[in-house]
Amino acid sequence: MYSLFGSVESAGLRQESRVRKLDVRADALVAVRLGLEESTPLLYLERLRLAEGEPLALDRVWLPASVGEPLLGADFTHTSLYDQLMAMTGISVTGGEETVRAVIPTAAEHAVLNIEPPAAAFAVERTGTSHGVPIEWRHTLIRADRFALTSALAATPRNGTREDAVDKPLSLLPTYS
Repeated sequence: MYSLFGSVESAGLRQESRVRKLDVRADALVAVRLGLEESTPLLYLERLRLAEGEPLALDRVWLPASVGEPLLGADFTHTSLYDQLMAMTGISVTGGEETVRAVIPTAAEHAVLNIEPPAAAFAVERTGTSHGVPIEWRHTLIRADRFALTSALAATPRNGTREDAVDKPLSLLPTYS
């Protein structure tokens, strides 16, 4: 699993987060995405992610409160959610699935990301799992003018099953302007 924090830092840029919201709430749609009952309490974390002090991404993450409540006291200024989750709960995100698409953010999202409408962004939707159990759903808007998508291609043996046809997931790598 890659993290935006790790991608930014490995590119030699300083990553910083400003927490906009951190609380426990119910969200029926997200609970269902995590395979939970609709009224299940969820930890919600919304952060503005900065690279070298400039807005890079608006990150919204939900975890079952039963897993994420210890994170209510975490300092997310300069760390990854996955590092904090492991340190505070002993739980790691070991896999998952994500979809990346180009979108036009809302006017409010344009303002938060400091981009002029109608600039596009990457919308990343991820369900993170811990040993096959869904524990995270996230929606991240990433400025398209500051990031590029890169996919590693490799030959893989094929035995005719659909699982063999899936290549490695996309990763995000900073671009320089």
